[in-house]
Amino acid sequence: MKLIIAIVSNHDVGDLLLDFSRHGIRATKLASSGGFLREGNTTLLIGVDDGKVDQVLDRIKEKCSARTITRTDIIGMHDSPLFNLVPLEVEISGATVFILPIDSMQKY
Repeated sequence: MKLIIAIVSNHDVGDLLLDFSRHGIRATKLASSGGFLREGNTTLLIGVDDGKVDQVLDRIKEKCSARTITRTDIIGMHDSPLFNLVPLEVEISGATVFILPIDSMQKY
């Protein structure tokens, strides 16, 4: 068995969970937030048999694609009238996935 921990953008998580439901994949959803862009994301905990790992990864790859977004950042001293708002293009990943071995999973 494996524990898949997927950190997914809030932008993608709704479609991913709907897709999981259609394919019989169960996940536990935890609210989380990112550090770099301070954007909301969701951490999914998915316990699966070894043979279903590729199916779950395929679903994640299909629904959570990397993309480029434009952010406006302040360049200069924040407490000075001499600063500029500069648009920055930032590439964000669709999902970050960790796969861990587990000895067993119990459902009660």
